[in-house]
Formats: sequence, structure tokens, C-alpha cells
Amino acid sequence: MYRIHACLILVLCAACLRAQDLIVTATGDSIRCVITSVGPYQLAYVRKTADGKDRGRIPLKEVASYKRVGYYNVVLGNVGERNTAVLPAGNKWMFTAGFGGSYLVDAFPARATYVPENYVNGLRAGFQAGAALHFFLAEHVAIGVTYSASFGARNRTNVTLLSQNGSSVSGTMADDIRLKWAGLNVLLRSDWSDRVRFNGSLGLGPLFYRNNATLIDEYVSRGASFAFRVTFGADYRLTDAMSLGAELGYLRGTLTETSMEKGSSIYVVNSPPMGHDNVDRIDAGLVLRMRL
Repeated sequence: MYRIHACLILVLCAACLRAQDLIVTATGDSIRCVITSVGPYQLAYVRKTADGKDRGRIPLKEVASYKRVGYYNVVLGNVGERNTAVLPAGNKWMFTAGFGGSYLVDAFPARATYVPENYVNGLRAGFQAGAALHFFLAEHVAIGVTYSASFGARNRTNVTLLSQNGSSVSGTMADDIRLKWAGLNVLLRSDWSDRVRFNGSLGLGPLFYRNNATLIDEYVSRGASFAFRVTFGADYRLTDAMSLGAELGYLRGTLTETSMEKGSSIYVVNSPPMGHDNVDRIDAGLVLRMRL
């Protein structure tokens, strides 16, 4: 049993170790290091020395070739000219999957009756899941498509409604709010600092709102609009092709029109009388990124 545990620990440690990259200079010298960024005119790298870590930069006009672990070897045919082979074709795609919690700042239905604040607060917290596919135009800039959905923002209680003639009816009041967003976005990434990298993105696309609601009788409220979403986070490099990170996101949209579906009847109502005019959502979760 101890040998199995020891082997597992060794395997995990080996997975976290990063093999060294290689830079070959125009004079034929070799620099074994970790390449942290590749710019249009220079390379940035880190290597271990007897005194600790040595950070350096070298102009591309002084580089004959460089090889990053997990990347193809890049040979600079014309030394001194602008580097056009920063990202080989095999490394230009990145897939991202994420999961976490969501918090609805505003996306709540209005009622003809009074809704207690504690009921609305019970609708705020939920979950968020998403995925993205990006294509890198350069080392730090990518464009792609992103999908994000939130669910689990639900609450239920018993209510009694009073009519003007004094009669009353008792039943259930419930809401189950779900948001779906898909859009095009731009992703910006910093250089690696040791094993950490920062990311930020901005996207725009259609937003779909759905509330499976009940006010004595069941009905469905729907809406659609365009919304923008911004994210900011930090990644920790697990391997050359994979990183795990934490990310914060903010989604904002405006629903100018919603529909109520009750049985075979559909009612279209303009906001704000429905109370759905603004949709604000904050996300926080973990993301797994894989270079393809």
C-alpha cells in the first residue's frame, strides 16, 4: 500500500514538473530555459542559475530557432525580420470548460401582488456552466465563441390572493429562472509569470431568458435580447497544454419584450411593466483550458 502511495505521489510530481525549452542563438549557442512569452521582435525566458532564477530577453534577430515543450520547433528563416511563426498551426486552438456559481443582481418577475424581499433573495443564487473555443491570432490575443448558461435560481412558497370583492384563493407561488447566452468574444492573455497567467475577455451575443413560474396556475415567461459579458481570471499551468484557473464574469442585458405562455394562450407584454427590463448576473467558478 505504501509503495502504491509513493508511486502515485511520484507520478503527480512528475506531471507538475515542466521540461525545459530550448533557444538556439544565431551564433550557435544553446539556452535551456522556460520561454514565458514570444513577441514579434523578442523572446522572454526564465532559467535557473546557481544564484536562483535568471529572467532575460533576447531579440529575435539573434535567434536561429526555438522549441517550446508541447509546441513545434520554430526555425526563423530570415534572422532579424519580424517573427510570423509565433504560434504553429497545431497550437492555435484552445478549448475552455467552466463551472461555478451565479448570482442574479436583477432578473426577477414582477407580480400584481406583494412579493416578500426574502423570497426574491432566495432566487438570486444558482449555478453557471459554460464552454468556449478560441483561435489565437497572436500569442496573447484570441477570438472565439462562448456559451454560458445559468440555472438553479428557484424559490417556492404558499400565497393567498385577495380579490376586490373580498374572495380569496390560496395556492403556490414559484419561480425557476434560467439564462442562456452565446456570443463572439475577444480573449486577452498576459505572459506567464512562473506558472500563473492572467486572462480577460469581452463578448457580445444573444441572451435568452426563461422563467418556469407558478402563481396559483403554472405559466412560462420568456424573453430575448442582446447582452455583453466580461470576464477576468487567472490560470495555473498544469502542463504545457492544460491549465486550471479561477474566473469572474459579469453579464448584462435588457429585455424589451417578454411573453407569458399559459396553456395554449400566449401574451406579449412590453417591459418595464413585466419587471424584466434589466438582466444582471455575476459568475464565479473554475475553468479548465486545453490547447489543441
